[in-house]
Amino acid sequence: MRGFLELAGLVFGGIWGYRLDSGGVRFFFALGIPLIMAIVWAVFNVPDDPSRGGPTPVPVGGRLRLLLEAGLFGFAVFAAWSALGMWPALVFLALVVFNNYQLRHRLVWVWKKKRKRGFSTK
Repeated sequence: MRGFLELAGLVFGGIWGYRLDSGGVRFFFALGIPLIMAIVWAVFNVPDDPSRGGPTPVPVGGRLRLLLEAGLFGFAVFAAWSALGMWPALVFLALVVFNNYQLRHRLVWVWKKKRKRGFSTK
């Protein structure tokens, strides 16, 4: 469900970007905004996060990661509300809250993770 919510957030960002302008720039916004969101989502991660596969390009602490997630999902709610109206935004928000409740053990784990300082000897 979380992957679906991430994709829906990107779609809402794209729809909002498309509606920002009436000219040809709208396509730049429609593709650029979700692209920036996806890059932020994929690059800044907590090392060893079990909900993510593969290496961590830029390791961050858990609290920063949760702040980024809240910001991206919050922007997606804003974009849905602005572009599509109140009900799609509220349904999306309710699904995000429900999903985070289901994954509360992950939220606690991420919250407690600290970013490792210094250089690795591996």
